[in-house]
Amino acid sequence: MGYSQAYLEEHRDEINKKRRELYQRQIVDEKYLERQANVLQKRKMDKIECPHCKGVMYRKAYLRCHLITRHKYPADTLPTKSSDVIALFQ
Repeated sequence: MGYSQAYLEEHRDEINKKRRELYQRQIVDEKYLERQANVLQKRKMDKIECPHCKGVMYRKAYLRCHLITRHKYPADTLPTKSSDVIALFQ
């Protein structure tokens, strides 16, 4: 069902406003999905396999805590930086 020329002229501002809102929502949704994909990719890259658990992945920042709590490593023997802890087992 099409609109008449008179209706379009009369309601032009409302129609354009609705189109702008729809377009803005689509842009916001696309940006959100893009950011979400980037975050998930970074989280996936930030994981490392525990050398003792065989196949279980942990965040790099949590690996030191995991080794201390689960595998009973003495806290004073492991370095405090996660990159140094990772270097020990590679």
